[in-house]
Amino acid sequence: MDLTNFEASLRRSELFTSPADGTDEFADQLVRVVTDELDKVAPVRSGSRPSPKTITKWLSAEAVSAKRERRRMERRW
Repeated sequence: MDLTNFEASLRRSELFTSPADGTDEFADQLVRVVTDELDKVAPVRSGSRPSPKTITKWLSAEAVSAKRERRRMERRW
């Protein structure tokens, strides 16, 4: 994120050129303008990451319980 660019865009915005008169209106304006400028400079990224564990849904219930038992026994050993 370029902080210099963000600061300059805020100074050019309506917060400095024509601020709202009331406190509630100014607070709403502040949230709106800062959010808009942040979206321009550093948009929210979304995505999905692959699961760290491999999904083993192909195992039967009996195989899953045997695997759990084996791991439990290994931890005890």
